[in-house]
Amino acid sequence: MIPKTISRQHLLEALARLDRDGYRERVQSTKFDLIHDGRRYPPKEVVRVASEIAGDTVDIFYGGPETNGFLKRRGFVVVGKDGILLASKPQEEEDEVAFPEGAQVYRRHLARERSAKAVKIAKEQRMREEGDLRCDVCGFSFVQAYGEHGAGFIEAHHNVPLSASKKSVETKASDLALVCSNCHRMLHRCQPWLSVDALRKSLLDIPKAG
Repeated sequence: MIPKTISRQHLLEALARLDRDGYRERVQSTKFDLIHDGRRYPPKEVVRVASEIAGDTVDIFYGGPETNGFLKRRGFVVVGKDGILLASKPQEEEDEVAFPEGAQVYRRHLARERSAKAVKIAKEQRMREEGDLRCDVCGFSFVQAYGEHGAGFIEAHHNVPLSASKKSVETKASDLALVCSNCHRMLHRCQPWLSVDALRKSLLDIPKAG
């Protein structure tokens, strides 16, 4: 089992060390890569180096699924050599949730799943491009504010309200903005909704007390 003492910060320090020192050819990954700031890293080697930084030097072999899941839970993007993003959970688990439902509920379930997948893709694209999930309005980062507890968290806002269409719609990642909880509430506070750009322009430079 991967030590729980390894934090996201330890992993970021491990990436920096690998950038500086490199790694041996034999530790190259064969199936998956961790992507950060446009670079690819072997997931197991990242965890091994992070383990050393965290002070846990026990030489244990970590399985691929355990390693990849550990990295994803700490907000990192893991992608297969074929370019396919690693799913959050196996397909059979999703099917077990969906198939026991009745016909009408099952259709609604699939509609929510499409939206959830769009959110997942939007967050993974942002992590791959910028290495962090910052609010599109105010720039707030949950992982910077709360550390490991905030890793991978941000809310998704539909730029065009789903209620604007009487028909069912399929949401794409490009239809979403990624926003913090405060800005999300402000976007929804009036009708019609404010746009992300409009809310960003309304931000006030409030001086700190004292």
